[in-house]
Amino acid sequence: MPQMSDLRIRNPNSAIRHVLELALCFILLACGASRRVGGEQELIVGARADDYVVEPLKSKLGMYPLNVQICEPLVRISADFRIEPLLATRWERHGDTWRFFLRPGVVFSTGQPLTGEAVRYTFSRLVKGDRAGIFQHVYLGENSIRVMDDLTVDITPERPNQHLLEQIGHANYGIIAPGTEPATEPVGTGPFRLVEYRRGEWLKLERNERYWGQRPNLRRLTFRFLPDDTTRVLALQAGEVGMILDVPREQAATLRAQSGLRVVKAPVGRVASIFLNIHGQPPYDLLASKNLRRAVGLAIDRRVLIESVWEGNGEMISTIGPRAMLGEHAQLVQGFSHDPQQAAQLLGQEGWTPSADGVRVRDGRRLTLTVIAWPEFDTATLEFVQAQLASVGIELQIVKSPDTASYQARIESGEFDLDLEAPNQNDANPIFLPALRFYSKSTGKTVRFFAPGSRFDKIIEAGIEADERDEVTRRSAEAQRLLIDEEAIIIPLAGLRRIYAMQDDVRDFSPHPSLLNQRWDIISVGQ
Repeated sequence: MPQMSDLRIRNPNSAIRHVLELALCFILLACGASRRVGGEQELIVGARADDYVVEPLKSKLGMYPLNVQICEPLVRISADFRIEPLLATRWERHGDTWRFFLRPGVVFSTGQPLTGEAVRYTFSRLVKGDRAGIFQHVYLGENSIRVMDDLTVDITPERPNQHLLEQIGHANYGIIAPGTEPATEPVGTGPFRLVEYRRGEWLKLERNERYWGQRPNLRRLTFRFLPDDTTRVLALQAGEVGMILDVPREQAATLRAQSGLRVVKAPVGRVASIFLNIHGQPPYDLLASKNLRRAVGLAIDRRVLIESVWEGNGEMISTIGPRAMLGEHAQLVQGFSHDPQQAAQLLGQEGWTPSADGVRVRDGRRLTLTVIAWPEFDTATLEFVQAQLASVGIELQIVKSPDTASYQARIESGEFDLDLEAPNQNDANPIFLPALRFYSKSTGKTVRFFAPGSRFDKIIEAGIEADERDEVTRRSAEAQRLLIDEEAIIIPLAGLRRIYAMQDDVRDFSPHPSLLNQRWDIISVGQ
């Protein structure tokens, strides 16, 4: 544990209070991390690496990529990806303008009332800090927000946006108090308030006693950042934490069998997929060939990956997001079967012939591809893909990124052929993921490696402009069919259920398919 001089106090209070809190932390680590103290419930959660950005205008501390319910958006995304009222009780649409009616009587954790000015301030700050252009997917500018009165706000995108309501439930759009900066201290209306944040160590929360809704059962909630999977599991087994996020798939069965622990899986909210670089520069230019891309997809036995490598912790899927997002139109996307013979035939048609060591060659060049992956993927997964491709004569070089920053630098440089990711559906817009990652006009930094071209763009634009949800889901399905079945630019491997493990006394935990929309305020700790 660090000394008091090392702590970074984000919510200034008396020195006596923080001495007591530090002492309490020692008690929790020694006696268990999910407990009642004098009738008050406390929980320590082991999370992955601390990926918060702490920079003025850009910081989303407590909101993204780990949302701890300090702040709340205008609407909430349900477990079936529908929109529910939250800070806005209702809304209307008048042409291109969306009118939101705010919940009366809500105050921030500091006691300041929630008004339309807070909405204007929040969105204006996001626009100013949007250097990467991500906020522009909602098409808002600094003049898009108009405060009609204290509890009424009009939002008019700079270009028509049929999906604004489905997008602003994302944690990025949590409302903050006017004049505050999350990089210093996030102040919101949520069921918890920040007590202390220490970079790379922990985020400590307390129940917001001014919360407008049902107050949390937990009096204190702490997230400890434990990037290493094994360390996180050991911390749970030792009782240093009461719950851990993102249980390694290969360790779920072991934890499930251990007395005093419980393993819970969320519904499918994300899909492990391989993205193929179709616009790479030498030596990453081989996947410009559609036949080679298809061969990669056909060579991988996804069922064996799920059942053997991941011990059953995955679901067969053909789409790039949860099938629930596409409804009946999901059947338009067929996905990849396992057919190594056809893969070999396609490679032969492209002039790739086996060499003495089994790796195919053409004009003196070996068929060698480079794969990068999100840090969460273990070596066994990458080695499985490597072995599958080797069976058809493709040599795969693995570049394992130690952290998110090094992975991001590699993918943005284009120094890869294959990219293994597991993006999550975090808003309720059915066309958001294909538009974000493959639409040529998207502001995403890696779109240039994956964008299929004008025909795909036209499908996306039709979905963006569609009013009816059924039409949007159909267009999203058409876009995914082009990406997967026709062009083989992305290979869905498996639908993933986020896995949690916890002490038996942690109760009332209901996992959401999107971690960003996970509710911590409903958890309780038994005696």
